[in-house]
Amino acid sequence: MKEIFKNENLTLKHDADKDLLVQHWYGELDELKYKSNMLEIVKLSDTGYNSKYNLIYPNLGFIITVELQAWSYENVLTKATRLEKVAFIVPESILEHMIEVMSMEQTMEEAESLYETRYFVTVEEAMQWLSD
Repeated sequence: MKEIFKNENLTLKHDADKDLLVQHWYGELDELKYKSNMLEIVKLSDTGYNSKYNLIYPNLGFIITVELQAWSYENVLTKATRLEKVAFIVPESILEHMIEVMSMEQTMEEAESLYETRYFVTVEEAMQWLSD
């Protein structure tokens, strides 16, 4: 796996053999940083990292507003032309209480018609689903 991008909020790794992009989100995010990082993903997709599968470790402390949901859909998600599946890795307590991550789920709802989305506690479960 090759690291293709890193800053104070996001690390992106690409596995060409698995056609996989791994996103690790962390740190203090705000709307401007979120948009900038999302546009970086689009830019990298345009340069050959447009993967069929995404494995995402979200920053659960960042709330994606309704406005950001619409912006993400229009400016990022619709440009992911090869994307088939997205797996989110979240703590078990979050899966048991999905209301705490409702903003993340709402962001992905509009995109579900574009690709499949699932939530997992372990990387192993996510990777199995992504490779099915």
